[in-house]
Amino acid sequence: MGKKKKEAITDAANEVIQTQTRTPSNEWCDEECRQYIKKKNEVRSKRLQQKTRASQELYKKRGIEANVLIKQKKKAWMDNKILQIEYNKKKRK
Repeated sequence: MGKKKKEAITDAANEVIQTQTRTPSNEWCDEECRQYIKKKNEVRSKRLQQKTRASQELYKKRGIEANVLIKQKKKAWMDNKILQIEYNKKKRK
């Protein structure tokens, strides 16, 4: 009896609430960002295996490159989002 009640309640709740899909929080992260992060992580794993000064420097270099690209992509995405919001606001008037 308890199972049927639970199913009835969850079915009714799903019907009324209608869950929404979540958008990813990092929409700005595209394939290029993922490739840079992947390269950085590959260099990191090599650095952990071979603890040399050269591997440390390469890891730092790849990390800086990845962070710069990510910041640029995020800023461009944010600027575009702001422009869209401003356009939609003007369009409504």
